Amino acid sequence: MKEHYESAVNTVRFSNINKGIVVLKQEIDILDKIIGIQCEIRASVMIREWEDFDGLMETLNVYNSEFEILEQERTRIFSSVLNRSDSYHSETEETSLYAFSARMPDEQRHALTDLYRELKIRILRVRYENGTLLKNLNEARAFAENFLSDVFPGRRGKLYTAKGTIAASDMRSMILNKRL
Repeated sequence: MKEHYESAVNTVRFSNINKGIVVLKQEIDILDKIIGIQCEIRASVMIREWEDFDGLMETLNVYNSEFEILEQERTRIFSSVLNRSDSYHSETEETSLYAFSARMPDEQRHALTDLYRELKIRILRVRYENGTLLKNLNEARAFAENFLSDVFPGRRGKLYTAKGTIAASDMRSMILNKRL
């Protein structure tokens, strides 16, 4: 009876392991889409084409939300295989992954660790693209501020409307403060 129970528990665990692998693949796919959108945004900033900027940012936010949902699902799956009741555990994520993969057959373990490595590489690339994008946006903002200062030296950082009232010259709305 005990052997039958352990066999049933292992079947459920291996089913969850396969679900975890599927979720990792989905996360990698979404990260590839995020990287593509980031490259499009960066290219738009470089040529100062702001027409599609808002649409690209909305798409990026949608992908970010999808990734967050998948990440929560992956954490839940890993926790269920490790028999943890909570998703947040004192061990690091890497330790949890290795504890998770240690219970797998060799073939699945290698597939899981390879996918996890790909996921981490994609995350690093997303962070790099974010840094590059923020740098480009800051350069575009600085260029606009310098241009206005050179063309209108007496304005002292202030912008005026056609009616002569002071307009907000704050360009912080162009800075991305989202984090993946």
